[in-house]
Amino acid sequence: MKEKSYTVPAISVVVPVYNSEQFIKDCIDSILGQTFQDFELILIDDASTDSTWEICTQYSNNPHVRLYSHEMNRGSSVTKNEGRDYAIGKYIAYVDCDDFILPEYLEKLYFAAEKHKADVVRMGHIFFAWCEEQKIYAPAGKWVTFDHEAQLSFDIASRMEAFWKRAVPPMQWETLFLRDFLISSGIKFEDTFCDDILFHFAVLYYSKVYIFIPDMLYGFRLTPHSISRGADLEKSEKI
Repeated sequence: MKEKSYTVPAISVVVPVYNSEQFIKDCIDSILGQTFQDFELILIDDASTDSTWEICTQYSNNPHVRLYSHEMNRGSSVTKNEGRDYAIGKYIAYVDCDDFILPEYLEKLYFAAEKHKADVVRMGHIFFAWCEEQKIYAPAGKWVTFDHEAQLSFDIASRMEAFWKRAVPPMQWETLFLRDFLISSGIKFEDTFCDDILFHFAVLYYSKVYIFIPDMLYGFRLTPHSISRGADLEKSEKI
């Protein structure tokens, strides 16, 4: 697809896309509806076999949107790494194609990153599960590390302990990364099952300033696909 010309945005939002025709429009619309508008949206379709790619192309004229597609399925890890390589923003945010973000999501992450000159900023999320009675995805739980703004200890041993105890779950979504940090550290997704675990292990090891904020503005849908994304509803705090 022909490239557009761009000014450098503050944030590159990367959405790896595959067979998500039920949710992809909600996902894209939630990103385009952000209060913070200095971003580019990178959609990379990994050879979907349903109508997902056709839905994505409906946004081709939106100035925020950049579209890429694979002729053959290459896997989630490759797609996420391509998103990092395509990104030109100061920061990178990954959003899963099944999920959505609330309007102040990017704004809260960005200003926390700028305030602390952070490599990583992270917030909490809300789980949404299918409610058969109402025929909708309804809030089913929530998770956040701190109820106040906090910085993760610089001590590597403390970080690894928090990681293995799942106080800091290995998720790339709900998080803003400084792009230069990811590139200079050589951090990429490995082409293996649970690639997010290895990715976040490296992030914890190499990052200097890792900030938590108490907001919960990421909507995580519990779908069959969620199993591969590390969903753990039992450990969430019930609403």
